[in-house]
Amino acid sequence: MADKPISVGLLDDFIDVICEESKIDNTEEIYKLLNTLVKRGLIPTSRLRNHMIVTEYYNQDDNKRNFCIANEERYGISENRIYHIINNHITNILNKRYVKNE
Repeated sequence: MADKPISVGLLDDFIDVICEESKIDNTEEIYKLLNTLVKRGLIPTSRLRNHMIVTEYYNQDDNKRNFCIANEERYGISENRIYHIINNHITNILNKRYVKNE
């Protein structure tokens, strides 16, 4: 399945989360870098979306079903798909398993 375009607001939220997680002071440069990487397709929009879904779910107090229903329109995918994204990606994203430590 091809990556769908994402909204500018979602991109801005993603960049804010990454800047906060990385604790880098120069957020303007990080913003430009991430914006360029996403717009050129080097960071797939589906990966960005999945990261935002899991991060938002982890940082809220609602149950999974209510979260999926409430965010269905924001992400433009079904509540069932959001549910599966949370189940499939939460351990990788929260445990930072994308880079191998050797």
